[in-house]
Amino acid sequence: MNSKIILIASFVFITIAIVGCATQPVSKAENKTVTPPTKVDKVSQDGTAELFVFNDSGWTLFPNSREVLDNGEVFISLPRQTYAKVQISSGPHVFGFKYRERPTLNLTAIPGETYYIVVGYRPERSWAFPIAGDPLIIKQISEQEAKPLTKEFSLKY
Repeated sequence: MNSKIILIASFVFITIAIVGCATQPVSKAENKTVTPPTKVDKVSQDGTAELFVFNDSGWTLFPNSREVLDNGEVFISLPRQTYAKVQISSGPHVFGFKYRERPTLNLTAIPGETYYIVVGYRPERSWAFPIAGDPLIIKQISEQEAKPLTKEFSLKY
C-alpha cells in the first residue's frame, strides 16, 4: 500500500516539476542566438515591399526558433516573442514552415506597401489536436494588430 502512495506521489511531483519548467520565461542569453535572414532581395527600393514577421509562439520546455519559408526556401528564423522587419520583392509569395506543408499563407506583395504576418506554435493546441486546431499558425494581420506586438516583442533584425 505504501509503495503505491509513494509511486503516485512521485508521479505527481515529477509532473508538476515538468509543467513548471515548461512555463518559465526565456532567458536573455537564449534570445541572443538568432540567424539573420538568408534571403533578402537586393532590388531597388521602389520594387520592394516591407514585411514584418512576428513569432508569437507559446512557452515550451525546449524553446526553438520558427523557420519560415518563402516560396520553398528558408526566409527567416525567429525565436519566440521576437519580430523582424525585412524587404521582400514584389509579386507572389507563399509563406510556410520548414518540415511542414501546411499551414501556408499566400501573399502578393505590391511595391512600397507594408505587410504584417504572425507565425507561431501553440502548445496548448497540440494536446487537443485536431479538436483545438492546428498548433502551428501563420496568418496576415493588420497594422492596428501589429502595433502592440512591436512594443511587446523584441526586434531581432
